[in-house]
Amino acid sequence: MNPYKQLQLYGDNVMQRYRGKAPGDMPPHPYQEAEDALQRIQNHNESQCVVICGESGAGKTETTKIMLKYISKATAKSQQFQGGGVGADLTLGERMVGANPLLEALGNAKTLRNDNSSRFGKFTIYLFDAECRKITGGRISSFLLEKARVPYQSQGERNYHVFYQLLAGAPDTWRTQLSLKGPENFVYLRGGSGKAVDVPGLDDSLEFNATRDSMRFLDLHDQAQFEVFKVLSGVLHLGNVTFLPDGDVDASRVNDMAVLTTASALLGVNPQELAQDLVVNVLHLPGNMKSVTASHDVKAAAAARDALAKHIFDALFSEVVARVNRAFDRDSRPDATFFGVLDIFGFENLSPNGLEQLLINLSNERLQKMFNDVTFKQELAVYHEEGIDFNMSDFPDNQQCLDLIMKRPSGILPNLDSDCARGAAATDAAFAATGHKLHKANPFYAACGRATGWRNLDGSRTDANQFVVKHFAGPIVYTVGPIGDGKGTNSLWVSKNSDKLFDHLYHRLSSSSSELVSDLYPKRGAELLLHQAKTISATFTHSLNELMKTLTSASSRFVRCIKSNPNKCPRVIDSADVMRQLVCSGVIAALEVRNSGWPARMDFANFATHYHSLKLDLDLTGKSTAKEVAAALFTHPLVAPFVDRSKYKLGRTKVFMRADTGVLMQQIKQRLEDPCVRKLQRFVLATRGGIHAHVLQRTVQRFDELAQLAEEQGALDASSPLDKALEDAANTLKIAKASSGLKFMFGIAVERAVSDTEEAALKYQEVMAERERRGMLRAAHAAKVDALRGKLERINTDALQFEIPTGNLDQLWALANQALLDNRAWAEESFGAAAEDPQAEAARGEELEECALAVQLVQDKFHACKEAQEELELMRDHFSGDLAAAANQLKDVRVRVAETVREKEAVVQAIESASLALEAAKAMLEGHDVTNYEAVVRAATSAIADARTTIKVEEFSHAEGLKRREGHEVLALARQRFAETSTLVDTNVLRWTPAIQIALGACEDTLGLVNALESSGSAEEFVAMCERLDHYVATLGTTFHSEKARVEQQRRERAAESAKLAPAIEILHGLTTKLEVNSFTLPDESKVGHAIMDAAHECDLVKNYLDTTENVAVARGRVSAVVKQVAEAERLFNDAVRKQAAINKEVNAATKALEAAQRRLSGLVQQVEHAGPCVASLIEERVAEAEAMLADAKRVIRKGDHPGSHQAQGSHSSHTHGLVALVEQASQRVDEAEEALVRTRQRVATVDRARSRAKASLEASRQILSEGLTLATETQVINIPSVAEALAVADSTVRVAEARLEKPATAAWISGGELSGDSNAVREACLKVDEAEEKVLTEKRNLERMKRDVRSSEAALSAQADKVDLLRQACSELYLLADHEVSVCMEEAEDALDQANKMVSTFQPVEAVKHAIAELAHKISAAEEKMNESKLRKESGSKLWKDGQNSLDGVLTKLQAVVAMVDAVGHPVASLMEEVLFEATKAVNQATRLLRQGKDVTGFQAAVARSGTMVDQAELAANKVRARVDQASKNMTGAMQRLDSLNRTLTLCLETADSKGLVAKHATVKQLLKQAEGMVQVARQRVEGGVQLWIDDPLTASRLVDEAVDKVQLAEEAVDEAAQMKEKMDTQRDRATREVEVLNERFAAIRDEAAKIAGSSAPVQTALSLAESELEMAKQALHAGNLVSLVPTSDALLDADRVVSLELRRAEKRKLDLEFASLELPTLQRKLAAVGSMLDAAGPPVGVMVQAPVMEAQKAVADMERLVASGGGSAAL
Repeated sequence: MNPYKQLQLYGDNVMQRYRGKAPGDMPPHPYQEAEDALQRIQNHNESQCVVICGESGAGKTETTKIMLKYISKATAKSQQFQGGGVGADLTLGERMVGANPLLEALGNAKTLRNDNSSRFGKFTIYLFDAECRKITGGRISSFLLEKARVPYQSQGERNYHVFYQLLAGAPDTWRTQLSLKGPENFVYLRGGSGKAVDVPGLDDSLEFNATRDSMRFLDLHDQAQFEVFKVLSGVLHLGNVTFLPDGDVDASRVNDMAVLTTASALLGVNPQELAQDLVVNVLHLPGNMKSVTASHDVKAAAAARDALAKHIFDALFSEVVARVNRAFDRDSRPDATFFGVLDIFGFENLSPNGLEQLLINLSNERLQKMFNDVTFKQELAVYHEEGIDFNMSDFPDNQQCLDLIMKRPSGILPNLDSDCARGAAATDAAFAATGHKLHKANPFYAACGRATGWRNLDGSRTDANQFVVKHFAGPIVYTVGPIGDGKGTNSLWVSKNSDKLFDHLYHRLSSSSSELVSDLYPKRGAELLLHQAKTISATFTHSLNELMKTLTSASSRFVRCIKSNPNKCPRVIDSADVMRQLVCSGVIAALEVRNSGWPARMDFANFATHYHSLKLDLDLTGKSTAKEVAAALFTHPLVAPFVDRSKYKLGRTKVFMRADTGVLMQQIKQRLEDPCVRKLQRFVLATRGGIHAHVLQRTVQRFDELAQLAEEQGALDASSPLDKALEDAANTLKIAKASSGLKFMFGIAVERAVSDTEEAALKYQEVMAERERRGMLRAAHAAKVDALRGKLERINTDALQFEIPTGNLDQLWALANQALLDNRAWAEESFGAAAEDPQAEAARGEELEECALAVQLVQDKFHACKEAQEELELMRDHFSGDLAAAANQLKDVRVRVAETVREKEAVVQAIESASLALEAAKAMLEGHDVTNYEAVVRAATSAIADARTTIKVEEFSHAEGLKRREGHEVLALARQRFAETSTLVDTNVLRWTPAIQIALGACEDTLGLVNALESSGSAEEFVAMCERLDHYVATLGTTFHSEKARVEQQRRERAAESAKLAPAIEILHGLTTKLEVNSFTLPDESKVGHAIMDAAHECDLVKNYLDTTENVAVARGRVSAVVKQVAEAERLFNDAVRKQAAINKEVNAATKALEAAQRRLSGLVQQVEHAGPCVASLIEERVAEAEAMLADAKRVIRKGDHPGSHQAQGSHSSHTHGLVALVEQASQRVDEAEEALVRTRQRVATVDRARSRAKASLEASRQILSEGLTLATETQVINIPSVAEALAVADSTVRVAEARLEKPATAAWISGGELSGDSNAVREACLKVDEAEEKVLTEKRNLERMKRDVRSSEAALSAQADKVDLLRQACSELYLLADHEVSVCMEEAEDALDQANKMVSTFQPVEAVKHAIAELAHKISAAEEKMNESKLRKESGSKLWKDGQNSLDGVLTKLQAVVAMVDAVGHPVASLMEEVLFEATKAVNQATRLLRQGKDVTGFQAAVARSGTMVDQAELAANKVRARVDQASKNMTGAMQRLDSLNRTLTLCLETADSKGLVAKHATVKQLLKQAEGMVQVARQRVEGGVQLWIDDPLTASRLVDEAVDKVQLAEEAVDEAAQMKEKMDTQRDRATREVEVLNERFAAIRDEAAKIAGSSAPVQTALSLAESELEMAKQALHAGNLVSLVPTSDALLDADRVVSLELRRAEKRKLDLEFASLELPTLQRKLAAVGSMLDAAGPPVGVMVQAPVMEAQKAVADMERLVASGGGSAAL
């Protein structure tokens, strides 16, 4: 039952109390149901389902979470979730519970009945492993999410929680990106009331954080979460899209594209396309690819928008449920044992009820059917097992109702599906009419209409489009089609059931750029189209059928949740509503069925024990079984007259009784036991005081020990809870000691003292546990610190061995060490008894974690340094060899250099550079900088190679340097260049510049000298002069170009300065124009105008100067100056404009302030008028002053006496300040008037409150006076004169005060003049009323005192009467009334009792009554003495009988113990002991009969002795037999345990063999497993044959178990051997695979190297092909599962590597030879050209003589050119 408040019933401590308890051991609780289900799962491997039903708000969801949490916690010790992410340290069940907030956020909402109503059904399953000890998986199934809630909610309800959580808790960045605002800004969140609804006590921002934490349990981290909330935001913005008619009423368009653009961006679709899709419907014609587009009107467009929003939200919800299942459904076994909890909606009856309500009620109808079957079939099974006939015709059955809704083809839902299949032709009206026609004769169906008696919930008449289904919970009216004004959407059945999203909208979402949206709407294929064709009812019915299959496959139990009241109020129970829910849920029907049978039932043994008092008066001889004893109890003289055979039934193991029979048996039992109970009570009352005293003494001793322990342990602290608890316990102990004389208070005080002492003991244990925890915490802290310090010391020791710089390692080490020392000091500090702040401990823990991070940082830095040093050593080793080879090469170069070029500068410089590079590389190799090792070594090698090349070039140049170069080439070139340059100079205006003239003259002079030396002069002079001419020509060209560049630069500088001046001129033009516009309005106008004019004049001057001068530097300075002058003029103008704007702003502000003050004053005047003349007279002076000040300010502004008018420049500020001050003074006067009005009103309110208090006091006094008068009348003290007089005086004073207060309040009241007088009148009236009341109460107390005396006498007399009754009863029981003296004394006592009763009843004086009671007590004492004397006389004569009876009682007790032991052991012992027990029972019955006869004492004693001997023999025999049975049971239990172990081992072997595929590959394994399984089954059948078999033949069963053990061991060894072989083969295969991968990478590298060779040779291709074929063969073999040798493959790769390397070296050699030939070829060509020139100069004779060698040389050079061009081979080159 939902209490609507938090109760302490569901904590971990409560959970622990229910863990492991059997059903019935603890009070009913969800934990008890969950524990019972868990025990059934773990002990019997039986799946369990819990069905939780109830109305909305009854607590179904909370109960579901409670039960799931219990299962998760109960199995938490045996499992842990395997995975990373958030919650990795939790169990899988706890993680599933942690995912609940997300599902509740998306699927729960506030309704009128429930603030957290689940709007979908949920079936949660936990899957268990094979041993049923831990949860291995889980999944959730959802049903019928209420999509219609997304676009619309009823008044007072909310949309789904997740929307409000997002708006309340989203980070600022999200709010910006998602365009989020408050809930009132979204249409979908305003609901039917038009405004957002809040839930009291619900913080949506905190719930948002819980939802995000729940998403992290599903590994949905920040980005994935953002995508989910992005889609949700898109749904919200989509709801804000509105539509307008577009020309025609049948067409529409989007009203605000900005809103749709926001929604489209969030959903990842094009806004224009979505806008078009929302206002049209695309219909695809059947049979072809054509389609027809129809426009939507505004209403249809809004419906399409809402349908789109509903589908998106539903798809997102389904995706979240699927994500939950993907995260937790880790167990793929189809037959896994499971625990399921179904949290599903209860029966719903709304206004109106639509398709959703019918489906919801259908699910409840199915579950009710299941509940009926389970409950009533269990009842029938009990009667059948006990062999009792019972008529089941009255059992309720709702199958007809289910057939009405579901049965094909005419059921309501099949009929609806048929109508939906008709497409556009289907209507709601046709569906309703068909239903009326088909089901008019069905008793569970009724058609509605105005002429029928059916009514809606609001009492209105029903229509023809409504029908009634008579559910198990009651009849419900369903509405089909629109109702009322047609705006309702809850009743549109055909369109809802179709549940189709327009294809073009689906296509638009499937092409979304958002990955999440496109996943929600995948591209449609044939399967998806088929799924889309299913209706809502068909889908739901299918899911419901699957659910029922799951529920019926398990053992089901039911939890009914009940609402205590419909108003959600705590501590309120609405009995009628609770009864209605019990009836609807079928509980009352189940009770009625059970009550129609025999509801009171007990097993025979418990029945005989419970009614043991009835057995004392019965002869049970021969009735040895519990059933016979139970049957005999119904023959008791007090029972038989009222209970016949029709009132009870005897089953096989139980007694079944009618309800009234059980009550009657209990009453008879109480009648027999009450006298004994009263004796026991009297004894307890007599001894209770002593018991309390003993308890108090032990409590004081315990308190002293506790205080001493606390002091010794130092656990006392002034502020600790222990000190307060000890103080409280000491105080309660003092109170208990002081109240020892008070009979009733003493027990309560002792109990309180014991409780407080126990509380102090608990506090002491808590303090000591806290001290121990803190000590362990600090010890652990110290241990961690020591470990970290040890790590630091090892790092420091190793770091001293470094040769390279360690950077800041020492500093980091010092910081970490100091932090560890500080933490060590804290761990060694002592601590007191007071609890330490948990935050301080947490801070210390965080500090230690930071220390650990610091140590880790030091370690990382150390490893980095260590790796750097190792890298340095490796690089040194690597490059040392390279440097040694380079040094040898340099030495070889120095030795081999030719003498002719040894002294050449280039050669010397190249060798020196190589030496320096080599020395630099050696020096760096000795250092620590490892970054440039490779570069420096390469530089040294390159320098040596350069030296070689330089030597070769110089050797070639030396051979050619011996010859004189031909000067004619230089001369021809110089002449050509001079002619070109002269042409350029002649055609340019720069010819006449001085520099060009000088250069031109030098060239002409030198040319003349060259011409002179060409025919005469030495060759050296000619060559030198040609070189000089070439130099002069080059100088001429350079000079010409530099002069040309100088002139061009001057032109550009002038243009730049002109460009700088142009903006200034434009600014001046603008200022002049503005000045003309603002003429006579700007301050400092003359100064501004002069500045502008001066700047304009200077601009004209500078512009003219730029056009005429060539001195650009001077012009640049003047331009800069005039630009600054223009800027200054502009600044002056802007300052004037800003000053004018400030003045205008101040004037406007003052005007607005004046207007505001005027409005305030007008409102004040109106308030004064309403307040009345008294208030007006008090504040009229201040109002007048304010009006005068406002009039002055208005006059100043109206006359223009303010800075806005044209005045002298210096007076602006002062006038402005004067006007502002005047306005502020007027506003201040208005404030003072308002304050005066407030104070006056406060005074009036004070006076009114005083009058009200006075009236209230007077009314209270009038009430007291009325009550006093009533009390005086009732108690008859009104007849006392003093009382009547006091009441009259009080009444008159009250009337006077009332008359004064009835007068209206005047000005005198407000000033306080009349207030004191009326207050005094009221006080006097109250005083008189109090005096009258006290008088009445005093007289009343006197009257009551007299009545108490009478009652005291009656109580004392009642106690004496009880004593007389006890004496009479004792005499009757002991047969003492036969004694004459005892009889006389009892009669005297009874006469005295009658006399005292008569005096009390006639209200005799108290003293006389007391004397009569004392006389009665004396008579009772005398009777008691006489009774004791008679009793002693009788007891002395029957001592022998009593001794014998005691002995017989002992024998009987021992016999009962033996029988109980035999019954407890069971049938085997009972069958063996039957004869011995019969003889012992017979002997005891014989002694009992002799005792009843009471004649033969000797025979009785002999019978008792014989019965004792027989019982001893029976006990000895029973012990022997029990030992045999115990041994047999122990052997059977051991065998069962061995077999269970063998089953687990065999299951493990089977799982191992199946998982590794051993059964299919190894026939021996399969055969051994089958033999072992068969042997285990044979042994189990023998072992489970019962204890009797183990007693008769234990060896056979043991032998079978041993054989089963051998078989299982053989099978296990075979499986292990096969698994090891498979594992070995897999390992070898994995190693071979890795080796093949390495070889493959190596082959790829070789192939890449071969690709660098241009035109690879045949050996390379052959080697590569061979290696590739070997590698492919190895891969194919491994793929086929075969192991092959990889040596041939490796050898082939080595061969290919060698061939490729050889070819690479050959290619490198060809490259070097080609480079050398390329260098040689130009020299040979020049030499050949020189030979040709020499032959031409020598003439034909010489040419003929050397023609042959010249042609041979030309051919050789041509061949060389061809080889170089084609890249020929080294040999040919």
